Amino acid sequence: MSALFMIISDIDEDAHADFDQWYQHEHLPQAHQAFGSSKAQRGWTDAAPPLHVALYHFPSLEQAQQAIDEQLPTLGAEFDRQWGDKVRRVRHVLTMKQELLS
Repeated sequence: MSALFMIISDIDEDAHADFDQWYQHEHLPQAHQAFGSSKAQRGWTDAAPPLHVALYHFPSLEQAQQAIDEQLPTLGAEFDRQWGDKVRRVRHVLTMKQELLS
């Protein structure tokens, strides 16, 4: 089954707009290419304050783990350099067990 790499970020209010622009124009395209993911998406929750969610899709759990193991150290270091303590994030890998399409 396919897998998703999900990153949920809590961004300081004063960094929200800059983070959104950076993620849109720099980080999402770079991470998508580096991971070799089949699809990359991002969005904001309707929570208060909103949380940023990025999703990277992979054909299998093995491919997701390999991409994360190989690329996350570099991508994570650049993220930390750019945002420091203005962004707190958690990461999860999900193995898809069921998919229904219309």
